[in-house]
Amino acid sequence: MTMIFLDANIFIRFLTKDDHKKAEDVKKLFELIEGGKIKAQTHIIVLAEIVWTLHSFFKVKKETIAEYITLLLDLKNLAMNDEKIISRAIEIFKNRNIDFIDAFCASLATEHQIKYICSYDRDFDKIKDIKRIEPRDLI
Repeated sequence: MTMIFLDANIFIRFLTKDDHKKAEDVKKLFELIEGGKIKAQTHIIVLAEIVWTLHSFFKVKKETIAEYITLLLDLKNLAMNDEKIISRAIEIFKNRNIDFIDAFCASLATEHQIKYICSYDRDFDKIKDIKRIEPRDLI
């Protein structure tokens, strides 16, 4: 069985359908993956690029992006690292006014039972499981 790595633009073509032919080709590829004829893998960095592109370039709402990412995570035979962390990050991203990467960092810290994030970014103050500290708090 063939193993492939999926880049962000594959998902973006499918989700935005900005190029109908490519969107149809990707749909057929996903059907092959779902059917177990091809195994696929991607990574959190690819999801971050998808989220950024959809949000900043295509102006897709956060709620819709969260739905899209959830659908991608549910794609049978698509391997993804840290799915639990990603799922929680999607919830934080959807429900708080913060960037996906910040949501992912908070989710990752929580998963590793880290209670503090050292940052000047006050968006972390919006997450209940994390306490933001600044360098001056440690020196």
